[in-house]
Amino acid sequence: MADTKKLALIIDPDPIHLEIMEIMLEEELEVLLATSGSEALELIEYKHPNIILMERILPDMDGYALCARLKAKLNSTPCSIIILTEEDDIYDRMEGYQHGCSEFLSKPFQVEELFTKILLCIEIQSIHSNLKAQSDESTKVALSAMKMGSELGAILGFVEESGDCTDYDSLGNLVISTVEGFNISCSLLFKTFLGPKIIGCPADSPEEHVLVMCSDKERFVMMGEKMIVNHSSVSLLAINMPINDTTRYGELKDTLGIVINAVETRIKGLDTELKLAHERKGGLNSAIKVCHEKITQINQEMSDHSDEISSITQEIKLDVRDACFSLDLNEDQEKNLLGKIDNSIDRLEQSCDRLVYVDNHLSEVTNSISQLIEKN
Repeated sequence: MADTKKLALIIDPDPIHLEIMEIMLEEELEVLLATSGSEALELIEYKHPNIILMERILPDMDGYALCARLKAKLNSTPCSIIILTEEDDIYDRMEGYQHGCSEFLSKPFQVEELFTKILLCIEIQSIHSNLKAQSDESTKVALSAMKMGSELGAILGFVEESGDCTDYDSLGNLVISTVEGFNISCSLLFKTFLGPKIIGCPADSPEEHVLVMCSDKERFVMMGEKMIVNHSSVSLLAINMPINDTTRYGELKDTLGIVINAVETRIKGLDTELKLAHERKGGLNSAIKVCHEKITQINQEMSDHSDEISSITQEIKLDVRDACFSLDLNEDQEKNLLGKIDNSIDRLEQSCDRLVYVDNHLSEVTNSISQLIEKN
């Protein structure tokens, strides 16, 4: 027998039979005695036997009815019932099996035969217990694998969607919504080329202080229900880790580590993209300012040139009229000369008007560029 004694309950209305059975079994088993079905039912309220040896015929109830009631009460405890009977009828045995009986032993019997039956029942109980434990463990592993599979699917979805994030806020919100799918609330610290950025908690909150304080520590920082997961460019603070479920805690720790690895990769990509955009924007602003200065200068020179042409034409008109009087030209000659000069001056003024038109357009361009510079 096993080192730890199993508990046997013997049910027999004959006290002499009970004493004999107790003597036979007490070296190998812990023994309880009952003389009736009702007494047996009362005993199992406090003791849960592994083996029950009972007579088929009892004074207060049918043995098979008692067998069914015993099995129902001991449902959660492994227990084998061996019925001792003087009859050896196949139909009687089939009825016994239907009521929960495990074995039959025909009287009279040898001690060795009894112990063989008992050992066989105990071995079967052990096999059933092991199979149940294996089944429970397999179910647990299967459920865990299904949960991990679902979470890995969520991580793959996150990696795919993160490629569409064009700024740190959209990436942070995607991380938070993904982690919420694991029933975990979190906040984030991104270390970007523009400086640190907190997402998911108010400024100057306890969560922000914890993130900043622990962001340069080891990979995982455990603080009861809170846990920090660190990488070089990101830190995640989970605030409701399941500390009472060590298996789930370990699964989530691994899952969040995978998420942070994916976030780290995307942050580096975002840093590169935004840094290039920042540099392009700075270069464009610089080029716009240079163009603005040049166009403003050209605009001023054209305005000055237009004013100068207008002044010169007026001077030419006056000088020509004065020359006509000094040359003593007759009226026709003077009229002819002044007409040609007026035509030339009109053409010069038309050209000047075109310069004014160009000058006005340049002024509009200059104003637009000034507004663009102010916005940037």
